[in-house]
Amino acid sequence: MGLDVVYSSGQVERSVRLTDAEWACLDRLRATARPPVDTLFHVPDFGRAVPVPAEELAGAADAVLQLLRDRPDVQPATYQWRAQFLPGTTQPDGRWNGGAMSGLRLPGDPDHFYLLRVGPDQCELEKMAVGADGRGVSAGREDLRGRAHVRTETLGRVDLRRRPAGAGLRKKLDELRRFFAGLTGQRVSKVLC
Repeated sequence: MGLDVVYSSGQVERSVRLTDAEWACLDRLRATARPPVDTLFHVPDFGRAVPVPAEELAGAADAVLQLLRDRPDVQPATYQWRAQFLPGTTQPDGRWNGGAMSGLRLPGDPDHFYLLRVGPDQCELEKMAVGADGRGVSAGREDLRGRAHVRTETLGRVDLRRRPAGAGLRKKLDELRRFFAGLTGQRVSKVLC
């Protein structure tokens, strides 16, 4: 899920959808460089427009882009998984996914189901047991951030990969910088929706 930030000036508008991983990246960058991040993305109320001079927005985009180049250590990672087979089949999958996959079975463990959960700074496998009331209860978690794959009975080999969360954000910031540069001398309204 993501949220959109809409920038408009007169009849010209640019909408940017930021993913959860990109918001996590911005939160970390904000701890290091609050003014430019706030200039670009902070609004006091959801849906309320905040006017900002285009030059300030362009300068803030430049500052955040520079920070992304200079400080890769402040960028969170986002994790993804790729299954060998589509669920319930032997048909090859091969797509990289985010989010979660439940109902996994691991070899040699017929008594538990597993939930794989990936996202910003998260790559974990949660073991689930059936409780006395018939509901699933957590029976432990394993951090998989250092692993390249995990073997399952349900999806075959599940590959794991780590990606820097700032890559997509850099592209979006560069596009915004160009947009703001074309509005020199104007005020731009930003709205979170």
